[in-house]
Amino acid sequence: AAREEMWEQRKESFPNGLTGVRLSRWLDNKADQETVERYALAYREQKQPELRAEALSAFSCCSYPDDPYSIIEDIHSNCEELQNAAWRALENIRHQAVREFALNNVDKGIRTPENFALLATNYIPEDGKLMEELLREMISQKDWDGVHAAGMDIYRTFRKESGIPHPKHLLPLLYEYNPCSFCRESALVYISKHRMLTEELLEECQFDSNDDIRKMVAKRLK
Repeated sequence: AAREEMWEQRKESFPNGLTGVRLSRWLDNKADQETVERYALAYREQKQPELRAEALSAFSCCSYPDDPYSIIEDIHSNCEELQNAAWRALENIRHQAVREFALNNVDKGIRTPENFALLATNYIPEDGKLMEELLREMISQKDWDGVHAAGMDIYRTFRKESGIPHPKHLLPLLYEYNPCSFCRESALVYISKHRMLTEELLEECQFDSNDDIRKMVAKRLK
């Protein structure tokens, strides 16, 4: 009874009207673990697909606190909203089951940006060659939206200071082929941080359309 009373009091401090991504960011940045678990329970208890998708959207940015098996099952739902919510939620989960799911998808010919995101979150060095292969496929097919999404997913893993390995070998490819100048700048920052800058790359960066990149390189060349 005391715990329920505490929960009711905590709900009064929740941000009014937040749903979807905004709610998920609030959960990720400000909520305590018990609150996050309450939202996870609300998702698990919801059976109606559209409402289940809405409940799962709370984990589009915030990591789901329990095992991911129910979310993996929802990928196969007939409800498109629930499928999309499940893909988004899995992007934030580092778990062996998610990695195995993504690898099995590749074996089945599912080589989408959404599946690439799962491999990025669950990266281990053994998957590095496969991820480079998938990224080069996007480049050869001129799937620039896919390349841009892959870059965002890779940079997301670098922002997490968790001590896990990062696919830094993909950074030069992302700089060279990412059509987004802001993302190229992010790639260059991480390339520099990992001491991967080469004379050839510095030379190329002097002619980048991004003024901030040109200024960054000019300082390095002084």
